Amino acid sequence: MYEQLDIFAYLQGQAEEGNQKGSSTATHPLRVGDRIGRLVLGEVETGRITEVVQNGRDFFYRTDRGCFTDSDRTDFAQMEREAEEIRKRHRTIEIDGFDRFLAVEYLPEGQVRKPTHAMAGIFRGMLFWKEECTFQFLKPVRDIEKAYQKKVHDIIHRNWGSRGEREYTVLTEPIKTNRLYWSRHGFYADARYVEVNG
Repeated sequence: MYEQLDIFAYLQGQAEEGNQKGSSTATHPLRVGDRIGRLVLGEVETGRITEVVQNGRDFFYRTDRGCFTDSDRTDFAQMEREAEEIRKRHRTIEIDGFDRFLAVEYLPEGQVRKPTHAMAGIFRGMLFWKEECTFQFLKPVRDIEKAYQKKVHDIIHRNWGSRGEREYTVLTEPIKTNRLYWSRHGFYADARYVEVNG
């Protein structure tokens, strides 16, 4: 009744299902340099294809914004209209400036080949943060000063056992912020976080 599938058998089934639904991209892959997109809650996430990875009939796209599948789309105007309708059903916030912030750029380490960024900030009495490999968050807190100082400490110190400061450069401007969505967990977060975690 139950059997274990390998990833290629699973992808083969997904491609066949896509073909049955009339997916035109399953037989006509896009090319390097083309744009591709997908809806993430009320946001249109796009990337420029850097590589088409194909295994028989199945393929996916590596882009400058991560990986996309053959079921992702190129009808950007339609996706924008759909995203606008989706946003109407969600509580969102856009940050137009911070009362205070610390934004840093970390030097590349190990296999990471480009600098990464992190930031803590105060916006309308709420704590904003985005650590090196996390989503962006905005949370109402009781003691904003204490919460801000703790997050600043976390950003400039190593989190995995060492108490020393990391190597970083302080930025004079805040990092680019995204439209944030209210989460069922009591804070705002990036669309992808809320889509997955509620």
